[in-house]
Amino acid sequence: MEPMQYEEFDLDMVIRRMQDAVDVVLSSEHDTSKVAACLFDPDGNPASIISRTNHRPYALKQRFDWTDRIGKSSQFIHAETACLLEYGRSAEGHSICVTDPFCPNCAKTLAESGVKRIFIDHKGMDKDFVQRRAGAFNVISLEIAQKAGIDVYILYRKDRRFEPLRLPTSHIVPAPAGVVIDAALDMEAAARVKGDVATALTEFAAESGINALPHSAVCCFAASKDGRVHRVMVHESLPPGLSPQDVASLKPDDTDKYRFTVDALNKLYFVVRRHELKIIGGAVYCNRVPSSRAFVNMLLTDIRKVMIAGRVPDHDPTGGDAARLYAEMGLIEVDWV
Repeated sequence: MEPMQYEEFDLDMVIRRMQDAVDVVLSSEHDTSKVAACLFDPDGNPASIISRTNHRPYALKQRFDWTDRIGKSSQFIHAETACLLEYGRSAEGHSICVTDPFCPNCAKTLAESGVKRIFIDHKGMDKDFVQRRAGAFNVISLEIAQKAGIDVYILYRKDRRFEPLRLPTSHIVPAPAGVVIDAALDMEAAARVKGDVATALTEFAAESGINALPHSAVCCFAASKDGRVHRVMVHESLPPGLSPQDVASLKPDDTDKYRFTVDALNKLYFVVRRHELKIIGGAVYCNRVPSSRAFVNMLLTDIRKVMIAGRVPDHDPTGGDAARLYAEMGLIEVDWV
């Protein structure tokens, strides 16, 4: 199927938002790779603009040198992910400008969040990431974006022009896979959850059979804007629109670091943002040990209690080290159940 033609957008506004990202990029603490992004509502609402660099959460910056690692993960949260996690509302239908090409992990988070357009500064196409990991970007990142219904462009600010880099085959944005949000609980059940969320999560896990699943899954209770409480379960899955057949047909050059699958806890972060939900008690239940990257990203969420069933890692054998480190530092409460 041929890609769609691009949809019209306000080029002047996009250039201004790219400039917002460029204006802050040098403030990144990272010594060798400074990246910035600007997420914005294409309707032009000035209150719906957020710019972030790749940066370390304050709690880690206080304690570690910037080169130290949390498990096998760096301490830095990528600029695109930071925008999405700190935005505070749904980014569905939004656009994002980035100074550098986006990595596969950011492609997944953008797809899960429902972002509609990605603009890359043309100077970024000559930078380090594409030079080192051209296969990861050209094969994995762009494939994820295309199947998620995201337009990807290269932007030339001074020339006031753009080039479509990859357009989707459909502009219908697919819903995230592996997400179950139940109907609101009645008032009595919601009160019980709020009164003792740990017990409620244990009961939810037993009823759902989450511990018997052959893949990572996370459950929690979350409140919508109107205060109603919902049961939420998120399963490890491929990004929206991507099928196992798509993955099987690809031969990326760089599979040692990146994977197509979105692990359950990282997926949950963007599911609750997309649906504008707030996790009750900041508590989640995981059937496997989350990855060290999930623990780094966690510090930009409101999760502060993680119940972990057993010792089987999601896909990262150092996730348990990250969990214990966070617990020792008092950053989160970890309950091994």
